[in-house]
Amino acid sequence: MMVIMKNMNRRMIKALLITTATRLWRLADMSKQYLLGALLMLGLGGAYLQHQEDSAFQRLSSAAWEETQSAEAFGKLVSCLSEPLRAQFDRLSAEEREVLLLLAYVARLAHERDLNFGRFTRPNYLPRIGARDHLNDPGGKCASYTIILGKLLRCSGYKVRKVGLTSSKTGQRATHHVLEVWLPEAQDWVLLDTIFSHAFVDADGSLSSAAEVQKDWHQVMQQLPADYDAETFSYVSLYYTNWQRLPGFALVEQLMPGMDAWLQARGVALPFVFQMSGYGFISAVAFCIAALWMMMPWLITWRIPLASFKFQPVHYKVRAVSTASINLLRPMKRLTNRSSPPSIAPAAN
Repeated sequence: MMVIMKNMNRRMIKALLITTATRLWRLADMSKQYLLGALLMLGLGGAYLQHQEDSAFQRLSSAAWEETQSAEAFGKLVSCLSEPLRAQFDRLSAEEREVLLLLAYVARLAHERDLNFGRFTRPNYLPRIGARDHLNDPGGKCASYTIILGKLLRCSGYKVRKVGLTSSKTGQRATHHVLEVWLPEAQDWVLLDTIFSHAFVDADGSLSSAAEVQKDWHQVMQQLPADYDAETFSYVSLYYTNWQRLPGFALVEQLMPGMDAWLQARGVALPFVFQMSGYGFISAVAFCIAALWMMMPWLITWRIPLASFKFQPVHYKVRAVSTASINLLRPMKRLTNRSSPPSIAPAAN
């Protein structure tokens, strides 16, 4: 009786496991379509939001350009720059003055939004994905100001990259974020500090790059604004991308030592591009996953159709030739046997 009960329990458990696995498999099969639809909707939503963001910054770039051309607004924008920079503004070239006016426009706009609208329009727990999120709520301070200026300069036709500073006290990265913009006429990078509305001018009367400021840091410290913390926001140690924050970089650094130094030497600031186009990056990833998901069944069931190829093995031909050769040689063998003289047996003693 006990043996029968044990067998029944085993059969019931087995049937329950089979039923549960079957239902889970059907549920997973049904959820594939819902997951694919969710990925496509995420991709379309990200593309739409990225398009709206680009359109908004194009309009913002046009408004900033119109204001820089206005004689009345020109003085107001110059007054938004730092005091040491205002004293040397007239020495700069037209291209450098144009970039500095855009810097002043963004600094004034971001500061006003941060004071009046940012804290009331966006909860603190929501991440800032795109540049428009930073524009609506520049609560990230120097990081938000830098992303807004970088996006505006890109929409105005400039090439930009982000520069991060390392604290001289603790050695910690991401203490301050600034921006470098490439000037086509000068053929050089120019450093812009958005949150302080500041830039450095060299002895020749042109704007300096981050490398030049780092090289002559103790001399250019005299140009810093009064509220600038030179010890915390020091240019002695700077970087272009904080690769240590990226997932999996520690493993990559162990496998390829010196990769971080190689990337920093070439000024690679790739994640900054993703930050300025966050919704577009999410849309591209969603579409790629959806395409891979749709191709997965075809990739799994794909086989090379061997039956479509008509092979003619070589050994059949060789065998046929060998048989014909044997048939041709048989008459020759008979003739040879007939023409050969008969063997004479030795006489017996």
